[in-house]
Amino acid sequence: MQNEPIDLRKTNLPRVGEYLESLPVPVTDQEWAIQASMAAELGGRIESIQAAAKLAQTEARSEIKMLQTARRVASKIVRDRAEDLPVSVSVFADLSVGVAGVALFVRMDTGQVVKRRALTAEEADSARQDPLPFRG
Repeated sequence: MQNEPIDLRKTNLPRVGEYLESLPVPVTDQEWAIQASMAAELGGRIESIQAAAKLAQTEARSEIKMLQTARRVASKIVRDRAEDLPVSVSVFADLSVGVAGVALFVRMDTGQVVKRRALTAEEADSARQDPLPFRG
């Protein structure tokens, strides 16, 4: 009895209120086809936007990694108060040290010795044939 229609022309029931409620109303075949087409089109647009968002996220991750690398470099420069740059370094043979001599790696901009190691036999032979100019 709850879902049976009432013929309002034959009822004497008093009306005590009225309001709007969203209830299912059958649609025509044409309205149905229009809604089906719209739903398919909207689904395609959603997939397109999701693909673009995924690509943008990938690009953002790549940019973030690049920025983090640049920040690490800048932070190292701030921490060390120095920047790693290419500097001309020459190798000199000091035959006065040890039996075979020592190779001195010298910064050409400051004259600072940045590394030392034993001379190879080849370097020692070459140094004996072409000695360093006299430094006094």
